[in-house]
Amino acid sequence: MEIIIQPTPEAATKVAASIISRLLREKPNAVLGLATGSTPLLLYRKLIALKLNWRKVVTFNLDEYV
Repeated sequence: MEIIIQPTPEAATKVAASIISRLLREKPNAVLGLATGSTPLLLYRKLIALKLNWRKVVTFNLDEYV
């Protein structure tokens, strides 16, 4: 695992969105664990703006325990 430290939430969002968008291009059927709550909202807004293809993506949210 790589830890990438950024000086601001906006900078961290840019890096995270880049990583996720690259993953979805390389692996359209990716499985993602996504956080809930207000912390990731900036990232989720950025991902929406990128208009990525989420059709084959499976997500598990932090609050869902099965």
